[in-house]
Amino acid sequence: MSFFNKIGKTITDTSKDLAQKAKVMSEISSLNGQVQAEEEKIQSLFIKIGKQYYEANKMNADTEYGETLASITASFSKIDELTEAIQVIKGAAICSNCGAQIPEGAVFCPECGTKNEREEEIVVDAEGRVCPECGTEVAVDALFCGGCGKKLEASKGSAIGDAAKGDTVDGDAVDSDTVDGDTSDA
Repeated sequence: MSFFNKIGKTITDTSKDLAQKAKVMSEISSLNGQVQAEEEKIQSLFIKIGKQYYEANKMNADTEYGETLASITASFSKIDELTEAIQVIKGAAICSNCGAQIPEGAVFCPECGTKNEREEEIVVDAEGRVCPECGTEVAVDALFCGGCGKKLEASKGSAIGDAAKGDTVDGDAVDSDTVDGDTSDA
């Protein structure tokens, strides 16, 4: 019977030893996590100090960090150039008021509501035309722009442009302003 007692004691002692080692490992892991959290906090504070120093001294090249400050400023300029190139490729613009991205075709900034003043080259395909006021593509025979509501001049070769005063086009009377191309009322 003493043989079984020895085995039981060995198993019990080994179990206690393993439980103690697991407890120690758990405590070490917890402490390591706390150390890592404090190291991350320090890194964050170093970054904050660096940003504050940069903001306070970016125009002062006479400091011992003048070269580094100039490199950071150059990198910010390069990022601005690259961001602008991305916006050109996307066909989006940047709001002059708040800096938000304005989607292609939008008239107003989705963040602050400022009117978007884009200076874009207007391209007209062979089958359509664009509104001279807002640049929206309109049908050849459109009387008004669907984008801004401006009254349009009749295009040459359209049924409206060929109609005489008092004629009808598709059952609708054509007024003299449209036939003569006068858009001063718009």
